Amino acid sequence: MKWLKQLKLVSLRARAPWIGVCLALAIGIFWGGGCGSLVLCLTPKTLSELTEESLEGAYVADSIPYLHVLYAREEAFRRDEPAGEVLGLYYAIDFGEGRYMGLCVRGGDMSRAERVMSACQVYRYGELPREKIPVLPVSGTVKAMEGGELDCFMTLAGENEALAAAMLPYYIDAGRIGPRTVTAQALLALTALAFLLLALFPAVRALSGAYQRQVVAVLSQSWSRSIAAERAGQFYDRTQPVCGVRMGPEHVFFQQGPKSVLLRPWDVVWAYQDDLPRFHRQVHAVLLRTADGGQYALPMDGERAGQLLEAMSQALPGAAIGYTEETERLYREDRSALSARWEEIRAAKA
Repeated sequence: MKWLKQLKLVSLRARAPWIGVCLALAIGIFWGGGCGSLVLCLTPKTLSELTEESLEGAYVADSIPYLHVLYAREEAFRRDEPAGEVLGLYYAIDFGEGRYMGLCVRGGDMSRAERVMSACQVYRYGELPREKIPVLPVSGTVKAMEGGELDCFMTLAGENEALAAAMLPYYIDAGRIGPRTVTAQALLALTALAFLLLALFPAVRALSGAYQRQVVAVLSQSWSRSIAAERAGQFYDRTQPVCGVRMGPEHVFFQQGPKSVLLRPWDVVWAYQDDLPRFHRQVHAVLLRTADGGQYALPMDGERAGQLLEAMSQALPGAAIGYTEETERLYREDRSALSARWEEIRAAKA
């Protein structure tokens, strides 16, 4: 069965461009999109488990017990003008041990944060016990503050140098992992996984011999499949292809993309050139019509098609070569009439 293993590699090479493109897209989307950061969701940290050195890039899932002050809003702009839509709210929160950091909330988290902020303000006026302040559960990635966002945060310290030293230039970007929401990052990872599966599926099919099922089925018709496979392998090695088709007294072999096709010469009763529609254009092809009503299309240019049909007229003496309306009528209505020539040739040889 060495020949069949060789055909598996031929099929794998035929699918290599598709596999390469899908694999490149999978890797590009996964690494370029930062999908590896999803692993952080499996081991989230609380703020108490982090140090200043380990803050940046950490994924936090914690309950925030107190919001000190709203120090910035992120607003939507259209044509460089404020659109009146608030996209995010930035609050100062405790990091622990008298140090502070930021928290950014978006979407539905903004209304929850505003309720907590209102409760904190009522507490500061002495009208609400501390234990009555609702906690704000958040999860997100810790990021370093930059630009105007950092300026707004540090403005809270004013001229108090001790307070400024206690304010860490980091914030929790709630609901985000990397630059995206967890949902968007998960969808991106699923897209990368889909391309990976699209790459692996044809590779597995090629290496498992799925593209040689028709060949195996033909070999199984012999009294000994192993001997038939050995003889077919010898034919394959000793026969030079004509425009991709190997022809001999007992076998006709060709590849249709990754799929291997093995026929008996007497299976081919008609071969002719025709034009096939492909992507809104016509392409030349040699069509092989078989005694059981099957059809195989071999796309190639007109010159190669002529070479192949000429070779077939010598190697397949029982097949009708070229198109005529009469041959088409016989093929539709009485294929046995076309097979009769092969039967005569085989009987004469017997």
